[in-house]
Amino acid sequence: MMKVKTGIVVFLAVFLLFSVNGFAAKPDDVLVSGIMYDETSSGSRAIVNGMIVKAGDKAGDAEIISIRPDGVVVRIGTVEREIGLNNPGEGSSSKPAQGKAKSGFWVGLKEWLSSFGRKRADTSAKMTSQEHYLKAMDLYQQAENSTYNKERVELYQSAVKYAQYSLDIELPDAGKAGQLRNIIEDSRAKGSRLSEKLNKGREMDRLFIEGRKYMEIARNLSSSEASLRSKKKDNYSLALQYFNQAYGMAEDGYDKRKIEDKITAVEAALEAME
Repeated sequence: MMKVKTGIVVFLAVFLLFSVNGFAAKPDDVLVSGIMYDETSSGSRAIVNGMIVKAGDKAGDAEIISIRPDGVVVRIGTVEREIGLNNPGEGSSSKPAQGKAKSGFWVGLKEWLSSFGRKRADTSAKMTSQEHYLKAMDLYQQAENSTYNKERVELYQSAVKYAQYSLDIELPDAGKAGQLRNIIEDSRAKGSRLSEKLNKGREMDRLFIEGRKYMEIARNLSSSEASLRSKKKDNYSLALQYFNQAYGMAEDGYDKRKIEDKITAVEAALEAME
């Protein structure tokens, strides 16, 4: 009887120990399949349990505490664990990140996307929604990293499209739905500003080209005859008008010197004709 009681006490002690430290947090249940590390903590992203997350987000029961170059610190319940970068499909064997952390992120993302073709989804709608979700996240991140405004506008527009596709299928995960709505709102705002900037740049280029055209016409006209001299002056005046408009539309950071040089040359030509 004494042995039975002792056995029960040991069992309960082991059970309570695992309840606090083991069952509350199972690092094996958390899969980190990609990391894009940024020295600024706000810029770091990771793929955890199929979700692209940043510090402060949740992936299922796991709260993301911080993202490191070779792993992610998560909290499940009251217990924190550091989970190393894993390759999808290899269980919980932890592997350090190879090469640049950013490349690991994209490799992980591509592998995760391709893995959907090999995995059985509960329903085809759920699978399609998840694919659209990951595609939207990928396009948005590409837009953020691109340095070409035209490309950024196109990527933001595509991100909105795929995010809306995913939401239209009624994605059940509230966290993912929130991320997608943020992508739509942010992409539309940034895309709109960039489109306006591009349109302004096109108009500035058009004005500059018009100015060069009238400047060239004026240069080719003879100033020996009074009628041609008047026409020459008119064309120079038109060229100066277009150059001044183009200069007024040039934003900070744009090389304004080429416009300034044309304005100076036209003003000198007009002054010489007085």
